[in-house]
Amino acid sequence: MTITTDKPTTGTTNLGPRIEPLGPSIGARVRAVDLRQLTDSDVAVVHEALLRHKVLFFSGQELTDVTFVQRPPAGSILRAVTLPPTGGDTQWADSQAAYRSLAEPVQHEPDALENAHEHSTGSTDSAVLVDADA
Repeated sequence: MTITTDKPTTGTTNLGPRIEPLGPSIGARVRAVDLRQLTDSDVAVVHEALLRHKVLFFSGQELTDVTFVQRPPAGSILRAVTLPPTGGDTQWADSQAAYRSLAEPVQHEPDALENAHEHSTGSTDSAVLVDADA
């Protein structure tokens, strides 16, 4: 399935971003878009794809990861500069699909749990986010 926009973009093609699903419930590759030059139409297509596929892959784009801050951005970008010949894979999981697959009594067990997301570089610039409502 390919999602395109009706308007020309300033990206690499005049068809707008092309979305290629990679699995039944999670992951899609986004082609023909430059994240530095997004039109409103491009943003809408990418946002819809993120909501639908949960993880998007953009080849050759920039990196940001500040998900540990108190108000994290809506998304984060992971960029592999050098890949090993084997291994080194980043794995993604669809927690919504996993939750839906649980028996109803088991679905309520995590409600009382807390989680912590920590980032530490060994310097004083570290943060810990604990959210009992997550």
